[in-house]
Amino acid sequence: MQQVEWRAWPAARWERNTGRAILLVWAAFWIWFGLASGLSEHLSWRGLLIHTAAPGMVFALMAALAWRYERVAAWLLLAVAAGILFTYNEMMGHWGLLHVLKVGSILAGPPLLAGLLFYCSWRSRLGR
Repeated sequence: MQQVEWRAWPAARWERNTGRAILLVWAAFWIWFGLASGLSEHLSWRGLLIHTAAPGMVFALMAALAWRYERVAAWLLLAVAAGILFTYNEMMGHWGLLHVLKVGSILAGPPLLAGLLFYCSWRSRLGR
């Protein structure tokens, strides 16, 4: 029988499951947002598909990847969060740093938090 360190294992499971929940809610929100935006703009079915798939389906694929490969997903999500902040700063930086940090943290917060949770979960499971 394998001995499990009682402090690390429940935390790793909690971190992993919380990261998964954040990713699923984040992906579902962007799928809904793309679909609702496309429907309100009366797009064709191709435009609606592109409008929905552009952010939402990509984020759903990242959530599916995170389910199997936590370490890869952790780094990917951290890179996505950094990319979102960088891109938002380039587009809206003229509004000032405080605005970029407020709105950018709302956009980049879910992938950043999920990436950190997956990374912590992966690191704590290494010690077992």
